Amino acid sequence: MLDLYMNNNPHLRPHIARAHKIRAKAFSLLLRRLTRTFILAALRHRLSCWSKRRRAVRELRALNDGQLKDIGIGRSEITFQAAMALPEGCRG
Repeated sequence: MLDLYMNNNPHLRPHIARAHKIRAKAFSLLLRRLTRTFILAALRHRLSCWSKRRRAVRELRALNDGQLKDIGIGRSEITFQAAMALPEGCRG
């Protein structure tokens, strides 16, 4: 009942319209910030995974063939094994 009164009151219409615009703008800003936050978090995670994988590859490539054979890895498998050693969320 109060809502019907407020919408039909010509003195309140401009204030209600302004309030709707302000609310819409605030919601839009919040949505953009949340989206940016999630995108940045995803990029940080991908960069972290890439860095860990590169470090593992670099360490395995530093080993000689005998050391690789001792741990059961061929030189051609280094990239694959480095990726498989990462947590599930970093593979792919």
